Amino acid sequence: MDKGEVKILVADDNPDILKLIDLNLKYEGYKTITAKDGEKALGLARKHKPDLIILDILMPVMDGWQVLSNLKNSEETENIPVIMLTGLSMKEGKERGLIEGVEDFLSKPFNPLRLLEIVEDIISRYKVIALPQALYFKNIKIGLIGEGKLIVDMARALMGSPKIELLAFYYNGENGSSTSILEKLKVPMVESPLEMLEVPGIELIIDTCQTIEQDLINKSKEKEIDILSGVPVHLVLTLLEDQQTTRIKEKSLVKELNTRVKELSLLNEMSQILTSPLNLWLLLDKIARLATKISKVDACAILMYNEEQEKFIVSNTLGLSDSFKENVKLSLFDSIIEEMMTLNRPLVVTNLDKLGISPLIKESFREGMKNMVAVPLPSKGKLMAIIAIYSKENRELPKEAMGLLTILAGQAGISIENADLYESTHQKQQLVEQLLGKVIQAQEEERKRIAAELHDTIAQSLVGILTKVQTCQLLMKKDPSQVLGKLEELKNVVGDNVKEVRQIIFNLRPSSLDDLGLVPSLENYIKRFEKEHNIHVEFRINNRERRLPTTVETAVFRIIQEALTNVRKHSNADKTLVRLTFQPKILSLRIADNGEGFEWEEVTERFMKGHSHGIQGMKERVSVLGGTFKITTEKGKGCVVNAQVPIYRKKEKSTRKTMNRIFRGDRRPEVGGRMTDN
Repeated sequence: MDKGEVKILVADDNPDILKLIDLNLKYEGYKTITAKDGEKALGLARKHKPDLIILDILMPVMDGWQVLSNLKNSEETENIPVIMLTGLSMKEGKERGLIEGVEDFLSKPFNPLRLLEIVEDIISRYKVIALPQALYFKNIKIGLIGEGKLIVDMARALMGSPKIELLAFYYNGENGSSTSILEKLKVPMVESPLEMLEVPGIELIIDTCQTIEQDLINKSKEKEIDILSGVPVHLVLTLLEDQQTTRIKEKSLVKELNTRVKELSLLNEMSQILTSPLNLWLLLDKIARLATKISKVDACAILMYNEEQEKFIVSNTLGLSDSFKENVKLSLFDSIIEEMMTLNRPLVVTNLDKLGISPLIKESFREGMKNMVAVPLPSKGKLMAIIAIYSKENRELPKEAMGLLTILAGQAGISIENADLYESTHQKQQLVEQLLGKVIQAQEEERKRIAAELHDTIAQSLVGILTKVQTCQLLMKKDPSQVLGKLEELKNVVGDNVKEVRQIIFNLRPSSLDDLGLVPSLENYIKRFEKEHNIHVEFRINNRERRLPTTVETAVFRIIQEALTNVRKHSNADKTLVRLTFQPKILSLRIADNGEGFEWEEVTERFMKGHSHGIQGMKERVSVLGGTFKITTEKGKGCVVNAQVPIYRKKEKSTRKTMNRIFRGDRRPEVGGRMTDN
């Protein structure tokens, strides 16, 4: 196509930039139309149907994005290519532009030569075949010029097409039967070809005899009326039919291309989010925002399984209130959870007001939501989380959005595991550092305690023994008969000291733990505990006892020792149960008393003030062994300590225990099947 036939609309509120673009385009031979605001640009685009639009984003009255949206939503202008100009950040604009069908972007200030390159490239791609502009649209208003049977045949053929309106004809010859036929067809006749240009609404003139003069051609260009000369009737109809089919195909292809570009953009964004090293909360927040963007909904919630509460808890929300987060807790037997575990695919729920059984539905209905799509988020065949999206309107989620959500859910499971592994590794590193500090602190405190204990007991006793030995030496000279009595006293003192030394050694580490094992050592300790503190302790062993690794035996002994110390100091209990259950791979222990119990707030406050480390110490010992620790207590109802430790250490796994197991070792939610007992 000749550059002189190409019309380009330029819209920019900056007069200097507008003039710069206009001069450069005209210098290259293009026709230009200019507008200083978005509203005027939209009107000119609808009126002149330009071949290309150069559009600034920031304009008064109507900005570039609004103009673009109106252009793409109109059949007359949806296929006009658009170049966007912007002085803002290109990244966000490009992503949005790709989705909405922008051909290219230029950032201000720009190189005019680069602009001309882009314009030439776009024009060459969009205008390979030059057809009259009127042929691109649905209803075409036509005028005919010709003579004889040819003009009659053309008129009959055109009037038989539903997309053509024949407004007038000019008979280029003597009036006769042909003109009377045309008049019977109720087609108005004009007196000259130039008069044809004055017929209101006419868009295309077809000359069947190639008799049009240059003066008519020039004036038709001024009025922007297209002319076809010397074209047979069958070719005109073929052009019209082919162009209609092509337009429909182009529209379908453009729509599909825009959809694919949008999907690729979202997949790229998804990839960037899911592969970036984020902490778990930030990752979930970005997943929620991406899910909302993909589905174009009003709200989103992500629920993660919490092992301690044995429920799915809301971790992140968008567009939902705090009360939703507080009130939504789903058990494993919730209808939504059971349905998703059975179907292993997204669950669509419409008319939320009629299906208000699950809190996930009830609470969202209270928030004004009408529709919900719940997408399972699996990991290694287990249900670890749920993405729930909500809409305030009763509308179906498009297939493309559902597909992207499913992809997001599948990839997010891996990313959450990675983020959790990173957090877990970081926490373990911090724990190791804390434990190392505590070990050093404990060593110093233990040294102080031992020094004080030796000073207050053994050292004082040894001083007493030395005094008695010196007394015996004096009595041997003065009164030997009293020496025997003094030696008896000395023997008793030495015997007491031996007991004290043994007690100190036992407190440091019971020798029986190495020689006899865990159970005999506990039996000896519990007997002494009962005797010294007048608290009855029932000691039970379930299943056959056996020797365990030294680290396990030591940790379990210290946990029970600390728990009984807490019973003695704080519970006012008179009965306590200590139970060990030996399983093939796990040792379970339970310490329960009938004391007063306590409030967690009190313990936390004492811990923060540095007055209480017993419970934390027990928890850390279990954690180091890779086990689980839980305390159940209530004021006035005693306290129960439950712990499970693996007897043989397993290799570290990169999975989160709260995500791949629900009932520890016994019950877990299988995606694609009901909850099973192993």
